[in-house]
Amino acid sequence: MNLSRFTGKMFACLWEFLDNDRNPYYGESRRELSMDRAELDKVSFNRLSKILDYAWCNSRYYQRRFAEWGVRPQDLKSFDCLRSFPCLTRDDLRMHLEDISVEVTDRSKWVKSATGGTTSSQISYYRDQPSTWRRWADTQAMNAWYGYHVGDRVAYLWGAMQDFAVKPSLGMRLRNSMYKRCLMLPSSPLDESILDNYLEKLDRWRPSFIQAYASSLHEFCRHLKARNRCLPYLRGASVTAERLYSHQRKEIEEVLGFKVFDWYGSRELGRVASECENHEGLHINEPSVYVEVEQDPSLPDNCGHLIVTDLWNRATPMIRYRTGDIARLIVGECSCGKALKRIASLEGRLTDTFVLSDGKRVNGLIMAHSVMSNSTEIVERQIIQKTLTNFHVRFVRGPEFTASSLRTFGDSLKRVLNPEISITFEQVSEIPRERSGKIRFVKCEIEDPGGLTPISAGDQREEFHV
Repeated sequence: MNLSRFTGKMFACLWEFLDNDRNPYYGESRRELSMDRAELDKVSFNRLSKILDYAWCNSRYYQRRFAEWGVRPQDLKSFDCLRSFPCLTRDDLRMHLEDISVEVTDRSKWVKSATGGTTSSQISYYRDQPSTWRRWADTQAMNAWYGYHVGDRVAYLWGAMQDFAVKPSLGMRLRNSMYKRCLMLPSSPLDESILDNYLEKLDRWRPSFIQAYASSLHEFCRHLKARNRCLPYLRGASVTAERLYSHQRKEIEEVLGFKVFDWYGSRELGRVASECENHEGLHINEPSVYVEVEQDPSLPDNCGHLIVTDLWNRATPMIRYRTGDIARLIVGECSCGKALKRIASLEGRLTDTFVLSDGKRVNGLIMAHSVMSNSTEIVERQIIQKTLTNFHVRFVRGPEFTASSLRTFGDSLKRVLNPEISITFEQVSEIPRERSGKIRFVKCEIEDPGGLTPISAGDQREEFHV
């Protein structure tokens, strides 16, 4: 252990003592993540049974919903039986938060938070103290797989503005300088001058680890490559919030000189899954969440809808929560030896679905797999449906871009959707990000007859037609 990390750990223990906030779950989380399959199943099933029973006894919403579906907690005889219980949606949280949250007289140790608002407005929920502690312990245990530990200097190239303190208190500044030691860099907007400024800050800060949105780190690494720069003080990096495409991973790793780690989580659920050092998929955080992938024949490669049950939060229980994300379960055990189940890198969101004039729906995941795009010609792209027949493509030119690049891309898009669609192309310096700071590969801006996709306003720039 180097002196910097030792000093950070020493101050972390001191601050926890002063705050009376010693996390009781660090050791338990590390131990449980290394359990064998039989132990994992036993612990997960026990916690799943308990959260169902707790919600039934203490939440008006779950009492009503379980009764409507004709199920009770004692009906859970196996993991498969969970499929007979109703799912929780974002709309349910938005409309019924107080009914979903349990009835207690003392909420003083609850934390009220909100979702990131990737595709809609933020949605509030509550966390109790044990689930907050366990969430932090799980995060630290999984971060250790990448070599990132408490006390390390870390830079965040981050888009979630709720994580940026507008006016940090003296205590926050002391914690940061002593042991949390975080450098926060907004991931949007980004241009050459901003990225040069970030590079100067990183050179002064000299972090050992960087955590970022996938597209933002890719953009930053392209900037480093153009400047013929490297970051010799970095020894690790992780990405989240967006799908990490293979061409992005390749370029990031070429520039940084080491493997990048992908992980998946959310505001409401915490760390759900993370890559290990073998990079053979994302290990599910089974001791703390129970994950289902509901198969959908309209999706390619055995992908389905990701449904997650939080096994810890007893303030706002989240049972069979539909995340809106699409994933694929990986069969078999990882070569690292961990018994944890795995999912492939998250593929997309349910709302990223096109609706065509004949009523057919085409999920954005199919776009990612099927629409041809050479990353040396078109570095980044975003496909936006304006009407049933009109599509708009924003793109960032690559070093080998030619006039035929757009024609090739347009032809492949028409093959997947409909030969009769109209496509306009718009060259941009970067793809605009959502309020959450993320980039969406596909967007539908028309009113879906099924009520799945929202209407949002687009902007106008110079256009290219094919």
